[in-house]
Amino acid sequence: MKNLISVTTIGALLFSIAAFAEEGAGQAKELSGNMVANGDFELTDEASKKPADWNPGNNAAVKSVLEVVKDSTGAHSGTSYLKIQVPAGENAALIFPKEHMILEPGKEYELVVWVRGTGTFRLLVSQYAKSAFVSSVGAASLSEATPQWERYSLSYQLPEEIEDVCVALQSTGEIEYDSLCFGPKK
Repeated sequence: MKNLISVTTIGALLFSIAAFAEEGAGQAKELSGNMVANGDFELTDEASKKPADWNPGNNAAVKSVLEVVKDSTGAHSGTSYLKIQVPAGENAALIFPKEHMILEPGKEYELVVWVRGTGTFRLLVSQYAKSAFVSSVGAASLSEATPQWERYSLSYQLPEEIEDVCVALQSTGEIEYDSLCFGPKK
């Protein structure tokens, strides 16, 4: 009986995953655990070499290079990490997942990511109401990265008037990201 329940549960999960896969890009979705698709940057759009399920934001205007690096010895975890290179004198590059997330008002969430590099970065949570951008929450200024992988986090509590959010990474110089996770704070 225990195996039958497991098979039934797995079938229901696969059905749920298939239903989410049919949603269009930019639609909000409600997940548990890590709410960011491809936060570990293991999935790559082979044509562009950019992370699957992520938007490059303003990178074309900024003339930055954005790529997924396949290197299991250099990655914080897994076999890949995201590398963003922004030439000196350019504005900060921005990247964010294609999917917005629906959160529970009043509940506390946390954005965690491992970062290394020779530049600056900022973690942001962009807030939306009625499909319109309202504001971003994050550090007041860009933080300096170090050459070794370091864990950075941002706590976030959803205001009542906000309907959905999207996390974002802002970078200058050469910054590498891995193991990004956004979900309920433990």
